[in-house]
Amino acid sequence: MLQAMYNGKVINSFDIINEYGNKEINIYEEYKVAGSKGLIACGECGTEVFLRAGNVYTPHFAHKDNEEYVITK
Repeated sequence: MLQAMYNGKVINSFDIINEYGNKEINIYEEYKVAGSKGLIACGECGTEVFLRAGNVYTPHFAHKDNEEYVITK
């Protein structure tokens, strides 16, 4: 998912990418820490989500508690 709830507002996973395609480190780190502390939630079901933003996949939020959303190789 590309959007989630954080501090009572909707956030977008693309907020971490600037106009040059590089990560905005401050926003990236804030979302990573908030996700690890359970402060970011799915806008639809309300469960905890975290930011996935590596070098391969498009930045997105993934559910923490549902293995259906975990990508395995």
